[in-house]
Amino acid sequence: KNGRAECLVTKDGPVLSGTAGFNLKSLDKNTTKLEWFEEIQLRPKAVFWWTEPFVYLVGRAAFTAALKKFAKWNKN
Repeated sequence: KNGRAECLVTKDGPVLSGTAGFNLKSLDKNTTKLEWFEEIQLRPKAVFWWTEPFVYLVGRAAFTAALKKFAKWNKN
């Protein structure tokens, strides 16, 4: 609607909980701005102090790869 789209996801899994989503805004006929946001917490039962940084790194890498794939798909 009006060159804008929003998506909000509630996460309630065994490892992560919280919300994530994205906003798309058309800047002109050839350009779209993507804003990604998330506010997540790690579940204490699933994560130990030494695994927490690893879980964040893997999550960040997965989200980055998904956004790059989306951008590549969107160009075609």
